[in-house]
Amino acid sequence: LTRALLTAGARRVIAIERDARCIEALQPLRIAAGGRLEIIEADARALDYNTLGDAPRRLVSNLPYNVGTHLLVGWLTGTDSIAGMTLMFQREVADRIVARAGDAAYGRLSVLANWRCRTERVFNVPARAFTPPPKVDSAVVSLTPYTDLPLSGGSRSAGKSDRRGIWPAPQDAARRAERPRRRPRGAARQRRDQ
Repeated sequence: LTRALLTAGARRVIAIERDARCIEALQPLRIAAGGRLEIIEADARALDYNTLGDAPRRLVSNLPYNVGTHLLVGWLTGTDSIAGMTLMFQREVADRIVARAGDAAYGRLSVLANWRCRTERVFNVPARAFTPPPKVDSAVVSLTPYTDLPLSGGSRSAGKSDRRGIWPAPQDAARRAERPRRRPRGAARQRRDQ
């Protein structure tokens, strides 16, 4: 991914990597990139992205499945400095991100992602594309932040009232999106009846 970004002409790539083996593997690429690649050894969950490069930023990542939703929710609450995100998720999570009202995968993450950004599935990635292959398929999702948030009166300020009601602050919406999804009330009863 890093090599592809540089080959495509990115002026600057800041790679966040926690695994020392991957950092070592990136060193020859860093040297060949002639100063266009900076590698930061860190846990992506602990970084302040507003300190990395000039705004607006483009986030491109093959996210670890166990923290992908957590990272996305954090980025969605600070979209003012983000020009766009192209991210790979476990396919089930990607389904939830791009879901529209009425879709089976529609839920809190769909609401938050589609309130803050225009979302689009770019393509699916089968498990066999990786070595070793994971147990699930993946999907790449594009998220482009809105300049004026829908349903907010054209303003990025939230937690204020307008003629339609009071809209929650993004941090509150983000906390709700991260909570595990509840089973519909009749789901347990239906299983017992079968």
